[in-house]
Amino acid sequence: MESNGFRKDRYDAIDNYFRPEEDYFENGLDHLRLNNDPLDAGDNHLRLKLNHVEGEVDHVQRRVDRFQSEIHYF
Repeated sequence: MESNGFRKDRYDAIDNYFRPEEDYFENGLDHLRLNNDPLDAGDNHLRLKLNHVEGEVDHVQRRVDRFQSEIHYF
């Protein structure tokens, strides 16, 4: 997950698509994009609207600020 000393997140500026089967913390996950439109690579900010979320929870953080309909990854 590292390239030139920098960690790559879910957002990959090279191909503009999610890396399947892995999240920021290198936990395995599955996801399905509803379309194949490329994501904007203008900066390192990725903004998504979730239409459907499904999964199993292995770890829960104690602190939750608020639930949003949009999730921002930095």
